[in-house]
Amino acid sequence: MILQQCRFGFSSIFSPIVQNGFRNCVKVHINDNIIVSRLSFQLQFSSLRTKSLRSKATHTLPVTKGIAASRFRFFRYTQNNKFLTINHNTFFQSLLRQKQRLIHIPSYPPIKRQQTAFQIAFKHAGREFVRFLTFLFISLLSIVIIGLLSWRGYHFYIEHFLYPTPTKLSRPARDCLRGAFIRTKISPDSHTAEIYLRQALQIILERDKLDLNDQIIIDILKSLGDNYVWRGNLEDAILQYRQILELLLQQHPSREGKEDLSEVIDIAKKLGDLYIRIQDYITAEKYLVWAIGLLQGNVIELLNEDDEVLENTSIFASTSLINKDFISITDLLAGLYAKQRKYDYALPLYLSLLKMIQEKESLKLKCWEAIINGHIGEIFFAMGKYDEALGWLQKGLSIAKNGDGNRDCDECAGVILNNLGLIHERRENNELAVSLYINAIEFAEKAQDFIGIEDFTKNLNRVRTREENSEQVSNETI
Repeated sequence: MILQQCRFGFSSIFSPIVQNGFRNCVKVHINDNIIVSRLSFQLQFSSLRTKSLRSKATHTLPVTKGIAASRFRFFRYTQNNKFLTINHNTFFQSLLRQKQRLIHIPSYPPIKRQQTAFQIAFKHAGREFVRFLTFLFISLLSIVIIGLLSWRGYHFYIEHFLYPTPTKLSRPARDCLRGAFIRTKISPDSHTAEIYLRQALQIILERDKLDLNDQIIIDILKSLGDNYVWRGNLEDAILQYRQILELLLQQHPSREGKEDLSEVIDIAKKLGDLYIRIQDYITAEKYLVWAIGLLQGNVIELLNEDDEVLENTSIFASTSLINKDFISITDLLAGLYAKQRKYDYALPLYLSLLKMIQEKESLKLKCWEAIINGHIGEIFFAMGKYDEALGWLQKGLSIAKNGDGNRDCDECAGVILNNLGLIHERRENNELAVSLYINAIEFAEKAQDFIGIEDFTKNLNRVRTREENSEQVSNETI
């Protein structure tokens, strides 16, 4: 017997009872013949027939040979009568399980065990802590992203508007140059600025392979020299500027134009000023006179510090030469002589320079005219000629006040007012001296002359202290 498929009908309780006019039946294949037998209470197939009792409650259950062996037993009592006995529990319970797979049984949440107040509070605290960590992570990530975008955006603004860096340099070198600019102009820090400049110089020489006399490297060396001056390291600044001057003179034959010459003159002027500040007046005089000679068209060659300086009369040999470089260098040279009390050298220089400025009749030089008048008044003050000093100082003050708003004129007015206060203090006219010192501080604040503000404030405090002491003495005597 080959069992291939079993078709059966059943009631809701899987009982072999006829319900609603339908009989339970089982349909099997025996010897390739479809046999339908009625199911009796003894769970046996009998009266095998070749006709099927149709039922709307019939279902199909696939039966294999292995399954058939465990569910069906075939008995043969006679040659013509065949009986098929079904194992009720095995057959119908398997069918029930298959039926339950097709029935959707709603699932209900399991009953939770009652929690203590501590467990509830602990879980709540855990959820709040996770929420806090999430918020903290998002906040930190947002801050980092905003910081990076702001940093790159600020560098973009500096690169395109404030301080464009050379495009032929690598990106690290350009970033270092922008960092030096920020630490010099925007957020001043001389030490950090020097670090940026040295890193940029190293990258340019090693990675970008630029020559030492390239203009980019010279500009970086100049920035290093300015940084040394800023920090008060004057000796290193002098060495730096002398190296720059040698590089400029080495590349000058291959370059043309007055702009290159003005750069050499500017370095010479800075060297002269630095030598004055370290009180090496002889070397300072050589550099200043050498710079004036370059302005007059002398041969461009490196200064030999052992050479003799030019005579003062040769400085004004070319009367047509008058510009800010010439005026500033001559003013430094005359001030150098005044510091050494060589008034017979300083006064002719100032007077000749003042005459050239007045003949030029340029509004751009009016502040210089006020400055020179003030220096002449200082020389007469140092010589003890107070009346003549007052005349020159008053003249310079009137010119400086006419240029109100110009930083040079405001700074000059503050210096002249301070000198006038010193003269009246010498004459024991303390009330007028105090008024002049206060006005001097106001002009210094306009010009952002912080050194002048400090000096003028000291003079003011000195006079006020003297007045207070004199009042106390007079009260004690009374």
